[in-house]
Amino acid sequence: MPLYKPDNILNVSDIEGARPQCVKFTTTRQSTDPLNPQYKLTQVETRPATPPRFIRDQMAHDDIEKSQPSKDRHASIKTRETMNITDIEGTRAKPRHQERKRSPGFDSFNYSDVTKTVKPSNRCSNPLNPVYEVQGEEWGKSETIGEVHGAKPARMPSPPNKNKQTNSLWTKDIQGAQTETRGLGVFANVSRRDGQRSTGLNTDDIEGAKVGTLLKGPKTTRTSNPLDNEDYQYPGRSELLDGNNPFSMTRTDQQREDKKKLRTGTL
Repeated sequence: MPLYKPDNILNVSDIEGARPQCVKFTTTRQSTDPLNPQYKLTQVETRPATPPRFIRDQMAHDDIEKSQPSKDRHASIKTRETMNITDIEGTRAKPRHQERKRSPGFDSFNYSDVTKTVKPSNRCSNPLNPVYEVQGEEWGKSETIGEVHGAKPARMPSPPNKNKQTNSLWTKDIQGAQTETRGLGVFANVSRRDGQRSTGLNTDDIEGAKVGTLLKGPKTTRTSNPLDNEDYQYPGRSELLDGNNPFSMTRTDQQREDKKKLRTGTL
């Protein structure tokens, strides 16, 4: 090979894209704002499932004769409710408050018919003592009729003067009519004789008439304890083998048991 002859075996400049592009940058991405980027992401389109073709209902048997229950002929007949007695008069309690005519309805919490302001009538007359103004005998003059003389009660007397003192309830002039006067007077310190004392309620001389004299049981002088005293003769003690044990065998039972053993030869 001659010297200084160019060697292009490793030269790839004639191949597009085989050399690095350090200055130029090309992209197919659409330009967007880096502060508010908008990306076009991949999307998937879903297709609805295809329903199967309807051929026939496997559970239906309408085309088979007498395969269904017969229709109830009584089901179409309308019957009345046997427990409804609203059409019978007197079987229901009447409402306590009858609704008035021309009334929008009764309300127990509505007192507008009592508290509402009613325009007063021009006729001011007392229904208990009515007075009427009618035409008099002379033309143009009216007179009042209807008032009965003496039909009104008498006026109450005027209250007494507060400064005036009344002595109608005073008892200062009556001896012994004041409080804390018991024991004062002529007979305050006089003692009665024994013969003057009343003995109608004195029961000291009657036996058993005092408090605590009711007998709860018979009186006895025995002071022994039947559980601790060995000499205590309780009923049936002499018939027992062990007098101190009330649950021991009796002598008669012991003799009967011995005779039985003699006969059987177990003694």
